[in-house]
Amino acid sequence: MNKSLVDIVEKCKNLLFQVPKLADKLGEKDMHFIAELTKWLQESEEFLKTYNYAQCSEIAGFRSQLMTPLLSSEKNSSKRKEQLYVASTILYPAQSVLHSVLEPIEFKVEQAREIVAQLLQLAKQAGMIRYEANIDFNTYIMGIFEMFKSHEQLKASMTKVLTMVNRSDVLRIMAEEIDFS
Repeated sequence: MNKSLVDIVEKCKNLLFQVPKLADKLGEKDMHFIAELTKWLQESEEFLKTYNYAQCSEIAGFRSQLMTPLLSSEKNSSKRKEQLYVASTILYPAQSVLHSVLEPIEFKVEQAREIVAQLLQLAKQAGMIRYEANIDFNTYIMGIFEMFKSHEQLKASMTKVLTMVNRSDVLRIMAEEIDFS
């Protein structure tokens, strides 16, 4: 497992957090809405392509639907109004594509986070976690990681976490979840 699921969750959520603003601009019939939606679709498609998700083709399909009114040969209709209508019909399905990618990955990351938090809490209660200021934080986190992997009672849980997310994600989650108080 070489891709960071934590990064995927973070980037996907950032794209999804842009949807309310896009919906507001659609409701206001903002003159820049089509350009912003197109940009968002391109960013979403690129995100999915970067992480090798086939759903990038669905997003590309929505982009092509958005361009269809511009290719119309009819002279009587307002191409901008048609394009706004098409945009209103693709915004929800496009965000649903991203949400369908996010949901299972986010579930995995949250499961891993819960297990890591429990391990850290157990280690803290057992007096295994004592941070010294003269030790580099990253080195300290890696030391705890190695201790969990080799500890007779904790290694099964750590192995389970490593089946959900990669090593760098585990280290990142540990750094976010550790409590020295």
